[in-house]
Amino acid sequence: MDRSREYQGSLASSHLINADLAESDLCSNPPDDLDELVACYDSTLRAVMDKHAPVQSRTIVVRPPVPWYADNIRQAKKERQKAERKWRSSKLEFDLAVFKRKRNAVNNLLNKARQEFYTNFIEENSLNQRRLFRASKRLLNVSRDDGLPPNLHTSTFVNDLGQYFVTKIETIQRKLDIESFDSVTSLFDSQMTLRLCLCHCSLILKTCPPPGLDAVNKNLRPVRNLAFVSKFTEKAAFDGTYSHMSANGLYPIAQSAYRANHSTEMALLKVKNDILLNMNKQHVTLLVLLDLSAAFDTVDHVILLRALGSLGIAGTVIEWYRSYLSGRGHHISARGCTSERFRLDCGVPQGSCLGPLLFSIYTSSLLRIAQDLLPTVHG
Repeated sequence: MDRSREYQGSLASSHLINADLAESDLCSNPPDDLDELVACYDSTLRAVMDKHAPVQSRTIVVRPPVPWYADNIRQAKKERQKAERKWRSSKLEFDLAVFKRKRNAVNNLLNKARQEFYTNFIEENSLNQRRLFRASKRLLNVSRDDGLPPNLHTSTFVNDLGQYFVTKIETIQRKLDIESFDSVTSLFDSQMTLRLCLCHCSLILKTCPPPGLDAVNKNLRPVRNLAFVSKFTEKAAFDGTYSHMSANGLYPIAQSAYRANHSTEMALLKVKNDILLNMNKQHVTLLVLLDLSAAFDTVDHVILLRALGSLGIAGTVIEWYRSYLSGRGHHISARGCTSERFRLDCGVPQGSCLGPLLFSIYTSSLLRIAQDLLPTVHG
């Protein structure tokens, strides 16, 4: 279904549009506040367009091109159509036989081209399981199921789910027992103790649910769908911040996450190499693993801004980050139903290029502290 506006431009209709705009609040009494002005601009132009160029719905059949469709198949289909028109005009048995031969030839060419394409596709992508599974689902016409029950009350579900994510973060923060670090404060100076407590704000062990679980709240994870303008702006901020950190060596040496030319494979190889070296020295190896619960969603904005300031980010840039982190919210959408807006007082958006970088900055203090206390560290 294609929805489009049709507008037959004329001098008279242009005068009517200009007259409606001149009488609107946008021209006669524009708001002083920027947000109100943008809303007024959008509503006024939308109302004028709906009046003079209403939306019309039309059904457009779009057949996506297939990769195996070649020129010889196109030519064979033309010959088939020509033979069919001749047979329908003459009604002769001879022309019917010619049409059937042309039709069978086209079907054979299509089947052969399709078979050759998928044979080559499987051979070329034998090591790429994602593309193979995607192709098999397309061939088998596997529908994309949202995994939700068919009799679900959607409006109640989206609001309950949005409230669940908010309550989950609040619960994690309440469970943090900062006072439990009193016994170790004597091991560090005041600055180190403060940094350790700050980093603790997102460190709670969690159990990742395996795939295939029921669509209940505890098995779901929020991923934000950001607008293009937001992604474009965030990319510019990411490039500047990443270049500043790389040029000045501000990344912890042991950190592999969300860095160019680093990967989880490198971290695993480093851990394996350290274990083997200790085994050769006949040393006992103690492996301490730390997992994060709702890691991106529990990032404290005050601590994050302080961490950015410690990296030399100040002035207009730090104020931009303050504006970027404040006033955030999210909606939950399912089956065409959208929840109310929920306020986000902590966390960085998942699905953006800037989120992983800010999370790395947020946790960098923990790696530096661990490097002072443990023989080897990798993150």
